[in-house]
Amino acid sequence: MPTTARTKRRIGRPPSGDRTMKVLDHGAVRRGRKVKGWSQDALGAICGIHQSQVWRIETGQQEFVTEDVAMIMSRNLDLTPWERYFAPLGSVAVPGDPNSPQSHSKSVAS
Repeated sequence: MPTTARTKRRIGRPPSGDRTMKVLDHGAVRRGRKVKGWSQDALGAICGIHQSQVWRIETGQQEFVTEDVAMIMSRNLDLTPWERYFAPLGSVAVPGDPNSPQSHSKSVAS
């Protein structure tokens, strides 16, 4: 099978364009969906994404979503406050990204 730009793209990479959000609690998305009694396909239809993308978000294979998807998911799954489950890309450290904020450890005096 030939390799295309689409198959080369890493699933965990942030989407380009719209404001990107990092999923902070993948399990909350799955738990919220199950509480509602929805299938991944149903949640995908509500959010305007494919079922396979819902699966990748729930399993942690996809770490980033657009702000629109984050807001729709949090609103429909009762994930409040939404900031607890999704964070703007610029506010969280992303491994390998030199532009993301770095976590600072406290110095301990000996």
